[in-house]
Amino acid sequence: MLAGGKVNHALYDLGTARLIGTVAETDESLLPQWAKSTTQIQDETVQTIAELAAERAKWNSKLLRQIGKFKPGMRREDLLKVFTTEGGLSTRTQRTYVSIECPYIKVTVHFKASSNESTEIQDHPDDIIGSISQPHLQWRVVD
Repeated sequence: MLAGGKVNHALYDLGTARLIGTVAETDESLLPQWAKSTTQIQDETVQTIAELAAERAKWNSKLLRQIGKFKPGMRREDLLKVFTTEGGLSTRTQRTYVSIECPYIKVTVHFKASSNESTEIQDHPDDIIGSISQPHLQWRVVD
């Protein structure tokens, strides 16, 4: 790392360990490909033309309409047609779900158990939705 918190990138030949080039990071968009992170390269490959932006907006609208159909009183089984479970801490009565189509779109759902058996701790398809959060974006949680 250079003075001022800037990063110095170096490219070496693996066979000879010879330094091929260096570059100080000033603006990510100006870095050569070899100095960019995988996520930087992936972000640059996302096309931003108007037609694709319109399609993404329609897709987002479709997902929001699907999510908006879930209301208290519906069953867990109904939710699992659009969502799947995610890692992280959860209980039978409270769990975060991710969209099947996009694992970054999430909702947190509180349930009322469908049976009063205190020994039953696993999710049950007939559990009733007590409340469902607004959809939100968040990185994936993996256990």
